Amino acid sequence: MNVSGATADHVVINEVYYDVEGSDDGEFVELYNPTNDDINLSGWYFGDEETPGGGESWNPVPDCTVIKPHGYLLIAKDIATFVEQWGFVPTYRDADGIKQFQFR
Repeated sequence: MNVSGATADHVVINEVYYDVEGSDDGEFVELYNPTNDDINLSGWYFGDEETPGGGESWNPVPDCTVIKPHGYLLIAKDIATFVEQWGFVPTYRDADGIKQFQFR
């Protein structure tokens, strides 16, 4: 799993679970915002590049996705597999309520 995008002020890649034995569906990345300000991830992309330089499966983060101060954003490759393995839905909370997304 690769992460790329515009520079934001101090996003931390807090946890990465990749190259899962047998299937890649359990992969996820967790981002953390240790600052006292919202961090907007508009313009960021997440993906799983199988071939170096191949650009496969790059997906944009939905516009206006924000990590709140001291908040987390967890993105799973496959939501159903993540729930089966970890017992909760990867979500983040913003002013509009709970949103979830996965990458292809």
